[in-house]
Amino acid sequence: MPLAATGAQVYAYEPYPYAYDPIYKRTAPLKNVTLEHAAVGVEDGAIHLMRPENFADNPQGGSVKSTVIKGGAQYQ
Repeated sequence: MPLAATGAQVYAYEPYPYAYDPIYKRTAPLKNVTLEHAAVGVEDGAIHLMRPENFADNPQGGSVKSTVIKGGAQYQ
């Protein structure tokens, strides 16, 4: 967390639960980091996150391939 280490107030957004949980654990002790379990966009609304079909076999590798573009399994 290089930016947080400078003392700056950090606002972070992560919509994907697989990624959010480890980020939360790492940033919870940092009083200058505000982490929101949400996505940021240019308009109000909702999207569906997609993940690779083989996510269950390799969740860490699959999480970097998560997208809002159709082509994977819809995350529920």
